Order: sequence, then C-alpha cells, then structure tokens
Amino acid sequence: MSEDSALLAKVKEALGKDEAFRGLRLHLRAVGGVVFLDGEVKSEEERAAVEALVREIEGVRWVQNRLQVNAPDTPADRDRHYHER
Repeated sequence: MSEDSALLAKVKEALGKDEAFRGLRLHLRAVGGVVFLDGEVKSEEERAAVEALVREIEGVRWVQNRLQVNAPDTPADRDRHYHER
C-alpha cells in the first residue's frame, strides 16, 4: 500500500468514526501528504470541522478544502411561493 493510500485510509476511518460526519458525500484524495476534500456540507461550521479533523491525522501535510456549503434542500428552497400550512 502506498503512503497516499494508507493516509487516505486513515482519513476515511477518522471521518467514519465521527457520527457528525456520517452520511456526508465526500470525495477524498491524497497526493504526497496533501489531502483534497471535495463534496458538499450543510454549513461553514461543518466545512471547518471536517478540515480540522483531517489536519489532526498523522501524515497529513496540508489540506486543500474545496468543500461546498449547500443548505439542506427544503420545499421552501425549491419554490419561493411555497408556504407551510
């Protein structure tokens, strides 16, 4: 197993152990100790928390955080004329 593959396995394991991050659809890649984060999260706080967790993993030299913040989709988001009854 290459160093990048081993690092990626550590990242996936750490994210999988934390209930706060279960269910996130993230695309992860590691190259030369740099971890690239792509995907969507619900808030800036969640985006920062994912990055902070990954930064703490042994072997991570840098985190390139390209996570996009997208609020949960609700009927009101889809139709500005929608009113709950």
